[in-house]
Amino acid sequence: IYDTFGGNNTAYIVMQFLKGHDVKDVLNAEGPMPYERARDIILHVCDSLAPVHAKGIIHRDISPDNIFLTDDGEVKLLDFGAARYESSVNSKSLSVILKAGYAPEEQYRSKGDQGPWTDVYALAETFYKILTGVTPPDSMERAVRDEIREPSKMGVAIPQSAENALMNALNIRKVDRTQSVEDFKAALQTDAVERVKVK
Repeated sequence: IYDTFGGNNTAYIVMQFLKGHDVKDVLNAEGPMPYERARDIILHVCDSLAPVHAKGIIHRDISPDNIFLTDDGEVKLLDFGAARYESSVNSKSLSVILKAGYAPEEQYRSKGDQGPWTDVYALAETFYKILTGVTPPDSMERAVRDEIREPSKMGVAIPQSAENALMNALNIRKVDRTQSVEDFKAALQTDAVERVKVK
């Protein structure tokens, strides 16, 4: 946001003009993306989220329609309308705002412990969608019966270590999940990630 002003009995915000398409539109037009292109987008979003998380703020609405690809090759993270200070920093309960298929289980509860790991889950679900073209199963359904399939089992060409990193970030319980976007980014850039399997 560049500026704000009032007029006509309302308020206005001046924002950056972006020319391009969001990832959801690109997927609808072109289908799933190859691993390298998808990973590049996710790494850029990790870089966008890291300073936000460092301030104790979580986005809470990461999904393909909130990641924008500009015509000149930039990756932009949009729509901080659901952003809040993480619940582990402020003890207040958080409003339940979520997007089915992208929200982790703790986001369904006003007193769920939300933090950087909450955005990690949504970002991993977004990565999953970009790679497979399939909207991930809802986290509350997965908590009862987890039937999520690895991308490689759906015909996606993805390195084993990267798939392990993705699936670790998709673990239902936050204690089993990748804890930060920095850790998620690092895991996607190495070839030695072990799968954290949870019974």
